[in-house]
Amino acid sequence: MSAHLPHEREVFARELRRVRQQTGLTLVALAERTTASKSSWQRYLSGAHLPPRGVVRELCELAGRKPGPLLALWELAEASRHRRQPPAESGERPAAADAEEVPEAPTTPPGPAQDVSESTAPATEKPRTEQARDRSVPALRLPAAALSALLALAVVGVALLIWSDRKPEGLKPGCRGADCTGKRSQPNACGIDGSAPLTVAEREFDDRTRVDIRYSEGCEASWARIWFGEIGDRLEVSAPGQETQSVRIADKYDAEGYLSTPMVGGGPGGVQACLVSARADDRRCFSST
Repeated sequence: MSAHLPHEREVFARELRRVRQQTGLTLVALAERTTASKSSWQRYLSGAHLPPRGVVRELCELAGRKPGPLLALWELAEASRHRRQPPAESGERPAAADAEEVPEAPTTPPGPAQDVSESTAPATEKPRTEQARDRSVPALRLPAAALSALLALAVVGVALLIWSDRKPEGLKPGCRGADCTGKRSQPNACGIDGSAPLTVAEREFDDRTRVDIRYSEGCEASWARIWFGEIGDRLEVSAPGQETQSVRIADKYDAEGYLSTPMVGGGPGGVQACLVSARADDRRCFSST
């Protein structure tokens, strides 16, 4: 992430990558299922460019998420591009110092023949006094840039709380059993809490890469995930009577976090996952028993 990016842009890009991981789709697959190209997705996920609002909605739909929270972060990121920089502080005087001084009352007492009303300040001086008092108020206020930053952070916090606390209610599985073979778990609501997904087996390879087998009771289907693999690694998953499904790590974005295979109907018993390493060109398998 570039150090010069505004905080709002960094937060949005981080959440965008998180939602993308929840889809279980590679960049090539994202390009096939959305209106953005693979190179555009690379720029969006790195934070270099902001995606159009429509692309954000498309991604949330693939992840089975409501777009509201992510679009709220998008609005803040978009607004940060046009934020005015605060003025330089050198040479500035406090706001109260710019106020006109109130004329002092005369030191000599009024003469005997002087009217009592003349001993008070002229009526025209009252607005000047109020003006001086009003001009001293901005010295107690926060700079506009500071208020904008505090407001942005508050909205980001609220959006993230809504995002983290929201339950995926009302989503029904998009497939069941053998009908799930070849389909993705997230777009079909098989990987959400409401479908009761479970990790039924897992293995660690090369002190870094981890593979697990997942099963959804709601969808009656299984899939495998690879965590922190290397570019070129391939992961396969199979179940009795179902066609083997696989996924390949195509780029550095696929290697970040996890990548899921398409599903196979059935499970949790009898499902097998195989990691085919790009570096050693070997095949290591394990099963859920």
